[in-house]
Amino acid sequence: MITRCIVIFSLFAALLTPMVAADDVDVSGDWVLTLDTPRGPRTQGVRFVQEGNGITATPLENADTISEGSGTIDGNKITWSWSVVSPRGTSTVTFVGTVSGDTMSGSRNRNRGQAAWTAKRQ
Repeated sequence: MITRCIVIFSLFAALLTPMVAADDVDVSGDWVLTLDTPRGPRTQGVRFVQEGNGITATPLENADTISEGSGTIDGNKITWSWSVVSPRGTSTVTFVGTVSGDTMSGSRNRNRGQAAWTAKRQ
């Protein structure tokens, strides 16, 4: 009986450990985004501030054309949106990705379709 309880407890603990680890994600700090564009890779600095599962994404360059954005963290999944002003007008860019330690990757959606992005913590 005791052996059975130990085995069940061990299995429960093993299943719970990955869920706890995913909730420990904290993206606060400065990151460098690398954006895939039709003209080749482009980099953009961003400062994330995380409070609970909410995030604020502040551009470190191009602040005159990119507004501060907001989003969420859910486990290791990240989502945030920015408004971007260009000669063609204002568009919303939504980033969706996965956080893995000091790196992130995913795709971004904007008026002209999807493109990949990566990020590395500075």
